[in-house]
Amino acid sequence: MPELAYLYSLLSQLYATLFVLELETPVALATLGAVVRQGYDSPEKLALAHVRAGRLNRVAVHRQFSEIAPYVTAAQPAASFLEILDRVRRAADLYDL
Repeated sequence: MPELAYLYSLLSQLYATLFVLELETPVALATLGAVVRQGYDSPEKLALAHVRAGRLNRVAVHRQFSEIAPYVTAAQPAASFLEILDRVRRAADLYDL
């Protein structure tokens, strides 16, 4: 798995090299290496793992995300990872109430 994560992380660098005029790499592509390395299938689950600051294991992140998913607002097309973190943090806070 580490080899695949490394390969996927190279894609964002390749994108930045090929599309020089683009201001920012799409968040799904920018986080793909970390998402694969940590065993998630979306940047939102990676964000939940960051929000919970390592208190949940990978399986618990998947389970909790399925519970908070209705509270996660829709993503903007050009959202950054910080914006995704903010959306997931707000959803987790609503879930914790």
